[in-house]
Amino acid sequence: MLFCDTASGKAEAFDDLAVFISQLHAAGIAARTGYASVPGGIGRNHQFDIAPFLGPDSLAAGESLVLLGAHELEDSKLIALRRIGADASTPATAIGRFATPQARIGTTAKLSYVLGQDPAILALPERPDTTPTRAPVFGVASPRTARDRPVVLLIAPDLSDPHEARSLLSLAVARAYRVLVLTDGKSKQAWHAAHGTDIAIFHYAEAFPATLAAGVDVCATFAKPSKNYRMHSLLANLAAQGCALIDATKGHQHATTQDAFIAGPRDIGALGPYLTGQILPVLDAIGAEVRASGFAKATDRRQVLAPLLAPPAAPAQAKTGEHSPIPDLGDTPARVVFVPTNGIGLGHAQRTSLIASALDPEAAAPVFAAFPSCMQMLHNYGFDAMPLVSRSPLHAQEHENDLVNYARLRALTRGAKALVFDGGYVFDSIIRSIQDNSLNGVWIRRGLWQGSQDNSIALDREKVFRRVVIPLEAFEELNQRYSRGSHLREVGPIVQRTALSEEARASLRAQIAARTGMEFEHLVVTMLGGGVAADRKAQLAAICAMMDRRPHTLNLIVVWPTATVEAGCFAWANTRVVKTHHASALVAAADLFISATGYNSFHEAIYNQVPSIFIPQMAAMMDDQRARAMAAVERGCAAIVEPHEMLTLHHLVGAYLDGGQADEIRANLAALTLPEPGTAQAARIIEEMAQ
Repeated sequence: MLFCDTASGKAEAFDDLAVFISQLHAAGIAARTGYASVPGGIGRNHQFDIAPFLGPDSLAAGESLVLLGAHELEDSKLIALRRIGADASTPATAIGRFATPQARIGTTAKLSYVLGQDPAILALPERPDTTPTRAPVFGVASPRTARDRPVVLLIAPDLSDPHEARSLLSLAVARAYRVLVLTDGKSKQAWHAAHGTDIAIFHYAEAFPATLAAGVDVCATFAKPSKNYRMHSLLANLAAQGCALIDATKGHQHATTQDAFIAGPRDIGALGPYLTGQILPVLDAIGAEVRASGFAKATDRRQVLAPLLAPPAAPAQAKTGEHSPIPDLGDTPARVVFVPTNGIGLGHAQRTSLIASALDPEAAAPVFAAFPSCMQMLHNYGFDAMPLVSRSPLHAQEHENDLVNYARLRALTRGAKALVFDGGYVFDSIIRSIQDNSLNGVWIRRGLWQGSQDNSIALDREKVFRRVVIPLEAFEELNQRYSRGSHLREVGPIVQRTALSEEARASLRAQIAARTGMEFEHLVVTMLGGGVAADRKAQLAAICAMMDRRPHTLNLIVVWPTATVEAGCFAWANTRVVKTHHASALVAAADLFISATGYNSFHEAIYNQVPSIFIPQMAAMMDDQRARAMAAVERGCAAIVEPHEMLTLHHLVGAYLDGGQADEIRANLAALTLPEPGTAQAARIIEEMAQ
């Protein structure tokens, strides 16, 4: 194990440290750093970068010390090194660029004093304008992922130039290859604002070099050579795995100094014909030449890292802070990790549970990572589930829980084949677990977002998924298309059908009467949501009051077992509170369903032909429940009531239960032609990704 640190507290030095350790891990070399190495005030991306590689600040037995940027040695770092527990037996290497022999001698003397020995010195090449100064550059050949067409990476194209922008849009629709772009964060945001998210764009700090390089076949760089260690590592990785490297800079500054690069056109408009005419037909031959190039040999990791690995370091087995990796033994079935987010209710977990239950057990073995509110339901379905940490006001940063979840998911998904995420916002932990463990990512993305929502971040993160499964709505006008591409798969509505015969329905109603101690003629089920999006106390009180004025009517307020229920709901004579994961059966047995218009509850009402009155929730982070309800209302299959229209609700309840409107609604529902449920379709797509 290598214990790595920097000789200074500069932000750029910390970025080099994180990239260097990630490169070591990609090469199978165990490496880490200490908590004290993390400077204060680092950004979100850097926090996620370093999180998997953190450990105690003291050296463990058998660890070697590697110090980056030794020519920048600061007194504060000397004090920290004094405390890590190094002694004369600890292998230590200091890496840097020393302007003079005296500078090298001075650094060696200082380190000798605090370490108790003379460290080995690894001096970096003397090319100050084009090479990094703190860490050695080496390439790692990542395993190639299967893909149906080559991937072309464009580094730092001029996205602000209108001509180049039009050319890029044309290039991105080519069917012969897929285009990725790597640029700075400001340019990425400007592009998304002007052109949307159809093109996959990464900013420089969004992914480690090994992660980016793993999915690339051709790279065209418009960025002139610099000292940036992250960029040098990316190019070295691309060379190690034999990617075609095209120099699109002014004066071909890469090709004139490095033999792995091919001089190519400077503008994007000419790049398309150049790729299809001169590069793609001979891609394998170019790859062989790149791997044999002087650049690839100069950055060969065995040569570059040899001074750090004497005696040879063992391959990385368990990364700091994680359990031992779960090996992929090649067994069938393949392991698939499902991660439902916890939204307003448990709809995401319910949807993924239905899909996971439909998987062929010989093709895929599902396991879940879920938030505490979902755990009991998943266990009831018979699935193993690892708990995730929910966001809390006690966290100093809103994403701190996701840092913990990243560590957990990263460990759980090692050796898995696929990760299936169901939610609206794709967490950093999801993205990085997919990238770190080379998983086939599947996003189950329910649509019908409100027009006022800004979903650009979510759609940008779609680029890490091999498949996006879109459960359709029951009614076609509700189906919105937010993105395009061959990775999209539309399936029928994911819905739990509960077919109750007359005998089964009568038996269930008799059991409800016995359990509640109340004989009833009319059964009403009320499910207004978890109360996260809106305060439902007033509506619940009004519903309970109107039900108390109706003889022989039982109102069941049905909530998830983890939900908090207003105490006043327990005081009404004709109302009972039911905490259950099995609401579907109760809804199917009801004469009237009063509900919010979430995806699951709406489709269960429509497919199970339950007369319903919908009271939409319309918080900013939710789907367009009002549009969903209106689609049913316009077909004569439901009624809608706004949250403040309790008098209207009172009249509708009477019309449904006493005036025969419920029978009319049920007949209209029975006459609908609905899409076939898509649960089995979704399961087949996931099985494909698992294999």
